[in-house]
Amino acid sequence: MALHNSYLSYKETQIKTASPVALIILLYEGMLKNIRKGEAGLQDEDRYADSASHLMKAMAIVTELIKIINPTASPELANGFLNTNRHVLGLIGDALKEKDRAPLAEAAEIILSLRSAWVEVAARQSERQAG
Repeated sequence: MALHNSYLSYKETQIKTASPVALIILLYEGMLKNIRKGEAGLQDEDRYADSASHLMKAMAIVTELIKIINPTASPELANGFLNTNRHVLGLIGDALKEKDRAPLAEAAEIILSLRSAWVEVAARQSERQAG
């Protein structure tokens, strides 16, 4: 139990002290984690409820990312992110509805790509702050 509490304390500190870009990266990582956990039992009736719960968490994260998109900063970029996030949301929804893992592979691929882009943004920010 102490180890679990230590981990939760670490995660809480990580979130509270993270930059906005680091928080977005953490959200993408949370989505991936929940998609992988949800994918595991999607086609198993005994584990479907647990899988659905994880996939719903991933959908909630995507929904939060949609809410924070600022269309006034860069309308074209914001529209692209909005469409991509809606597509990911649809893929996860399709996987749940059809009990099919295939859409989750595409969703994970998109999320990995977006996460990589944000990791690059974070690296460039670090370089600017160091230089």
